[in-house]
Amino acid sequence: MFDSTLATVKNKGTYLGILLLSLASSAHSAGTPAGTTIKNLVVVSYQVGSEPDAVYVERAAHTFTVSELIRSNVSALEPQGIGTSTPANNAVLSFQLTNTGNGHEPFLLTTRDGLPGQFIPDVTGIWIETNNQPGWQSDDTRYLPSSGGVPLAADESETIYVVSDIPPNLADESKSEVALISTSGTQNASSQLTGGSLDGLGDGGIEAVVAQDYARHQDNSHYTVSTVKLDVEKTILSTKDPYGSELAMPGSEVTYKIRLVASGSGTANNLVIDDVVPESMNYKNNSLTLNGNPLSDSADSDIGRYDSTNKVVYFSPGTITAPMTQEYTLTYIID
Repeated sequence: MFDSTLATVKNKGTYLGILLLSLASSAHSAGTPAGTTIKNLVVVSYQVGSEPDAVYVERAAHTFTVSELIRSNVSALEPQGIGTSTPANNAVLSFQLTNTGNGHEPFLLTTRDGLPGQFIPDVTGIWIETNNQPGWQSDDTRYLPSSGGVPLAADESETIYVVSDIPPNLADESKSEVALISTSGTQNASSQLTGGSLDGLGDGGIEAVVAQDYARHQDNSHYTVSTVKLDVEKTILSTKDPYGSELAMPGSEVTYKIRLVASGSGTANNLVIDDVVPESMNYKNNSLTLNGNPLSDSADSDIGRYDSTNKVVYFSPGTITAPMTQEYTLTYIID
């Protein structure tokens, strides 16, 4: 008779090794679900003597249950960090938390901030995206340590926000690294090294296997202080009356200069300059310039535009990086 024990893997640790090796190749794949029953069958057939019908078949089977793999992944959604003023309230760093294990698991969240030589932000809270509006809002769900963690099914993700206040009087380019740390909420998981097993603590009372040292994963982003400051000055560059002089009278053309100075360092975004045509004046067509270069009146690829309906001149540089100086000109005609 065929010895069925030959088809049996006796070492329980072998299952754990197989599980870890098969799932370690992909940090973002849960793999075979925890609790899955896997059956292996071996069939041996043989003939005794010369009788063609004297064929014997022996079978041996082995069944085991896939353990729960405890593993998470934290990924910064702004790995380049974000700029912030000093002081500032509610500066937000965004992360994604994913359960890359193969079972249901709660994950406890903590932060670490301010490496040596860096400023210390005041982390006011960790929030979970729940209102389906991109970015942090106060009606998202605040994470509370007493909640027992963020429960995630295998391959499930949540967007997590770390919200901080930035202290005053920081130097330009001051930086603070902030890490979001995920730790398994399963009992004793945080004391295990990779490969450690927890009998009966997986889904449905099966064995759980820790796939990261101390069942923990983290990623970092950072705040960088930007002290960019904008100063705007508007002056009359020239006045030309109809008689070749420089008097202000009906028909005179008055050219204004708008000087924009970005000092310090950093970036100003979504910058728009609008200049309403003064009463008793009209806009002179095609008089817009930037640093001496003409701009069109139409809404096209350059940054200038004249809205004849509302009688407003727009300059829309969008993003500027300090230090920088720009000069805009436009001309109005006195009625």
